[in-house]
Amino acid sequence: MRIWMIGNLNLESGGGLRASAIQMTHTASALADHGHSVYLWVARPPASVNVLEQYLGRDLPERLRLVLFHPKGTPGRKKTPFSGFWASGWNVAWGLLRWGRPDVVLSRSPLVLAQLRGHPLFSGKTPLVLEYQYPEWAQQWRKWRASRPDARLVQSVERLRRLRESERDWLRAADGVLCASEGGKRELWQDGYGGPVSSLPSGCWNPEVAPPSEPARFALGYHGQISPENGIETLLHATALLRDESGSGAPNLRLIGGGDFCYTEHLKRLARDLGIEKDVVFEGAVAFSQTRPLLRECRVGVVPISARRGPEKRQWASPLKLVEWMAAGVPVVASGVPSVAQHVAHRREILLARPDDAEDIARVIRLLLNDEVCRGDLARAGLAYARSHSHEKRAERILEFFESLLKDKP
Repeated sequence: MRIWMIGNLNLESGGGLRASAIQMTHTASALADHGHSVYLWVARPPASVNVLEQYLGRDLPERLRLVLFHPKGTPGRKKTPFSGFWASGWNVAWGLLRWGRPDVVLSRSPLVLAQLRGHPLFSGKTPLVLEYQYPEWAQQWRKWRASRPDARLVQSVERLRRLRESERDWLRAADGVLCASEGGKRELWQDGYGGPVSSLPSGCWNPEVAPPSEPARFALGYHGQISPENGIETLLHATALLRDESGSGAPNLRLIGGGDFCYTEHLKRLARDLGIEKDVVFEGAVAFSQTRPLLRECRVGVVPISARRGPEKRQWASPLKLVEWMAAGVPVVASGVPSVAQHVAHRREILLARPDDAEDIARVIRLLLNDEVCRGDLARAGLAYARSHSHEKRAERILEFFESLLKDKP
């Protein structure tokens, strides 16, 4: 099978990879490992394939090809390989001549599918599949609002309406949708999409065989982008509460991930104000291949997603960092937001706490830190979950969905 995977991915060699780029690259590699020819369209390539392989910690399969394109698009709209008459014609013609007509196309953007569906050089017999992590209109609207802080309410409402209507039209181009969450399925239904839908949660790289056997260097760990919607402020308050209650010093906390400099400095000031500055280590951005050992040095992983900010994370997404903690063999405490609670079983695979509630998060963490048996049970159950959601299993789910669509195509 010849597969085109199209995403506006920036595979920078210096600044690292976004979580979406890591997920898509690993998924493309897993599909290629199954013997299929995969062409991953990227907006900015790494300095070399060797750099990308070192960052990911794996060799890219021979059947995976990186296809470079220069993204185009109008202001306020997602940039794609197929925006604009000349760019669209060139990229489609060049792709068909160089790589051949794909058997299936997979993209995270409904706009990409709509542009291909209407292209005169592209066959209507090729199934177009949307990998639906969250509505694109939500992300675009937040960017628009950030660029126009003085916009009136009526202007904001009108902009949101237009974005939603455009996405409803684009969804009609999809022959099938692979959806990350139940919330996403409801959103698709509300937007009028009635085609085939299958579940596709986030996947993980080769889960460990067993939980860590060495003593943990850190009591708590956080892994992900340093941003407000991820609930890190609440985690710092919970860490301070654990110190105040025990009277013997706060549990040490490792924060792994990069983010906005100003917000990171704000968190450092908050840790200082809470009196836990010496107990919190900001590791900064770490290459994907170097992350797993750092996770396994933590006794408990925390996924404190906020219920107040960032609807993508709390409602529609399938949290990648959650399954990565499980794949590392580390027991997890997480916010009970819909995007988390729908994927895992409370008290069997994970412990859930009330979102944005430092006292409840501290209470649940304390229970887990003080119960070695519970930590072991959760770690082993988490590993079992991770094995069923590895990149290989994810690729198998995608291929099964592709084959069902190809059977229905004339």
